[in-house]
Amino acid sequence: VGNEGLGMLLEIDCKGKVLKTIKSESLSVVNHGEFRLAHKTKDGKYVFPMLASSLLTVYDSKGKQLTRINTQFHKGTSKQIVETKKK
Repeated sequence: VGNEGLGMLLEIDCKGKVLKTIKSESLSVVNHGEFRLAHKTKDGKYVFPMLASSLLTVYDSKGKQLTRINTQFHKGTSKQIVETKKK
């Protein structure tokens, strides 16, 4: 579950218990639409798209950011600005 007001990802079990909380790096303050399609991979990493901030981030199971990809496009073109940082 992405909580946009607090900027965090919550992993919740089927009974509603919070299993994991990961603070996001959201660069935009938005009421709706920042988080979409966040998921946990088979190897326990969290893929965390942030649409309003134009970022795709990957976190490990302890909440450490492993990868940050800027997904912006140059204005007026279809050329993507690619900025990848591995932490």
